Amino acid sequence: MKSLLVFLFSGMLLMVQGQEKYDEILLTNGVEYIGKVTEINEKEVKFSHKGESLVYTIAKSQIFRIAFASGRTEIFTSVDNNNGKPSGDEKVQIDKDMIAILPFRFVSNKLYPGWEEMAYKIQEEAYVQSLVNLPRYKFQPPATTNAILLKKGINPQQLRAYTMDEIANLLGVGFVMTGEVNMRSTGYTQAGSQSVYQNNNNNYNKPGGTSSQTNTTVVTNNKVTESFATSVILKIYNDKGSAIFTRSRESVWNIPDAYKATLNYLLKRTGL
Repeated sequence: MKSLLVFLFSGMLLMVQGQEKYDEILLTNGVEYIGKVTEINEKEVKFSHKGESLVYTIAKSQIFRIAFASGRTEIFTSVDNNNGKPSGDEKVQIDKDMIAILPFRFVSNKLYPGWEEMAYKIQEEAYVQSLVNLPRYKFQPPATTNAILLKKGINPQQLRAYTMDEIANLLGVGFVMTGEVNMRSTGYTQAGSQSVYQNNNNNYNKPGGTSSQTNTTVVTNNKVTESFATSVILKIYNDKGSAIFTRSRESVWNIPDAYKATLNYLLKRTGL
């Protein structure tokens, strides 16, 4: 009976843990963090990533929105310039064979070097690979795309406020490519390797003749590497706002740049 109660209690505990909710921090550059907000002061927000106790600090100026586990949402930045939306009489010449690639949404469970620029870094990678995989189309350089959007007061996070036909009209393109990269650290592994070096000495003299002597040196190297689980979502819309391609894929690689090969896989299957 006691064993049964322990089993039931353990099962209920696991269910509660599985249903635990977390705070979601959305940055102005499109990066998202999931964890627990521990403090909000006049200039900064402190939080811990899901499953971790280390406390990080982010300036409020870098945060677009926090969706708290309680269900409450707090907006930290505002959108100017009429949300960047085109006015009714604004006409832009549309190039039907041109594709614009938006900054990708980047979701991670921890901070990485250069994380502030990941949305733009993935955008650039998608541009380079698209030139190879979709040769019949023209592609708007990311620098041009970003300049047009920023002049309209639109940063990566604020792209969610627009429909794809509005974005296509602003950029003057026939298609819009967008997506998301989710890169999650899964832990560390330690691998050891041995290198064997041999040195033959043929001048080792003994009574009655000459023989050889081999000196062997064994060097052991230990390397600690961090593994990642990466998934990529790729979407392409036409200038009417209709999705003509939507597909996601889990990367088979566990390295930080796994999204590159996964992007390449998806681009080859767009059918364009």
